[in-house]
Amino acid sequence: MAKKKRASPKKGKPGREAPPKSAAPKPRAPAAIARAPEPAAAPPEAPSAPPEAPAGLQGRLGAAERMLASGDLAGAERAWTELSLDAPGSSHAWHGLGLVALRRGDHPRAVELVNKAARLAPSDARLHANLGAVLRAAGRLGEAVSAYRRSLELRPRHPATLAALAATLTRGGQVALEGSKLPAAERAFRAALALEPEQPDALHGLGMVALKARKAKAAQQLLGRALLAARKRRAPPAALAVALAHYGQALRQLGEPAKAAAAYRESLKLAANDQVARWLTEVEGLKQDPRA
Repeated sequence: MAKKKRASPKKGKPGREAPPKSAAPKPRAPAAIARAPEPAAAPPEAPSAPPEAPAGLQGRLGAAERMLASGDLAGAERAWTELSLDAPGSSHAWHGLGLVALRRGDHPRAVELVNKAARLAPSDARLHANLGAVLRAAGRLGEAVSAYRRSLELRPRHPATLAALAATLTRGGQVALEGSKLPAAERAFRAALALEPEQPDALHGLGMVALKARKAKAAQQLLGRALLAARKRRAPPAALAVALAHYGQALRQLGEPAKAAAAYRESLKLAANDQVARWLTEVEGLKQDPRA
């Protein structure tokens, strides 16, 4: 049986159809690059023996603290476990065991133990601050905010706790921003800035909210402040590269391609990024094309 030959597509005669006219390129809204670095979490405060504790207990607590500080997690765990058996109503052993669990990355266990310590000593501001730290590590940001606020009620204006609360609010804003929940993100970033007015990550987040809402001028001002604050704090090059790229986005949205290109170039000097390189190529084209 003879095989059927496939019909070859008909070739159009030359000159039959005119090629479509190329439309003038329209500037596209820049997409987001890798998210801004997560704001650094303050480490939990080290446990310490209370001055009113008996001398023997102080010595045992001090030994366990030194083991934790030196990285001897097994030794610290043994010491605090023995203390928890000898004095189950004391918060210090449970607190120490919680910090061991945190160091090991067992966040649910860390939350359970530090929460138990805080319930045993509800007026200890340090325990509530450390509960905030372990809750944040576990990703329970709303509960972490509540724990930090409780700590500040007991120990007002404590610098490390204020900074930790601001960083946690900022992280909550970043999570909301990633989910395109702009009103929630804006509330979180503004709450962080009320505590720490020039917090770079919160300024950056608020600028990104404005950028997503296409409020170009506000985005440019906020992202410019974030960049300045990050430089003052000697942020790492990767963080500065992200800040510069997003600042370039705001400038591009504002209709200033030459300034956007300069920001992109500076970002690329700090960290290579294919997406930023494409943006640079695009804005260079916008600068040269009079129809753009």
